[in-house]
Amino acid sequence: MMTTELIKELQKLVDDHKSYEDVMGPHEIVIDVFKKIPGEGHEFNYVGFSPNIQIEKSSDGVYDILSAFAEEK
Repeated sequence: MMTTELIKELQKLVDDHKSYEDVMGPHEIVIDVFKKIPGEGHEFNYVGFSPNIQIEKSSDGVYDILSAFAEEK
């Protein structure tokens, strides 16, 4: 997705939420969160969702990737 298209989509979500803002607070977006399965290589389990979104570069430094992973405790 082009960044400009993402911004347009996000702005539409914010605008559509305005009528609910007094009751629900400011608009928030969350991302699905996954946790690595120990000993399973590159396999992950779904563990819920979080507003703690990270934007990281792909390993080749070309793409910006939205992600969220469960914190190890």
